[in-house]
Amino acid sequence: MTDGWTQDQMDTCKYALSNMLGSVTYMYGNRMVFGNGKIVTLEPSELFTGVPDRPDHARGFMCDEGFHNHLISVWNLDLTEEIISSWFAQASDNGWICREQMLG
Repeated sequence: MTDGWTQDQMDTCKYALSNMLGSVTYMYGNRMVFGNGKIVTLEPSELFTGVPDRPDHARGFMCDEGFHNHLISVWNLDLTEEIISSWFAQASDNGWICREQMLG
């Protein structure tokens, strides 16, 4: 056991890490974004992301990726680089990235 950590703390850490890693999801499909007052379907794309609430919000949230990958990067920096690169690949021609990605 790690010095200074109780068994309960270690169990909580293992639980948090396993749930975060279990939420990492690969998605592929048409992107749906809100533009010009309506939902617009864009070309198919792929996204590798952590999903914060799989049952109720099964999509990627860019604002959450920093929190997710703070934990993931300690465990595997290469995985974090793949996830962040996947988000950067979502950028439009003018550099805009939709903060919430829903692929369907």
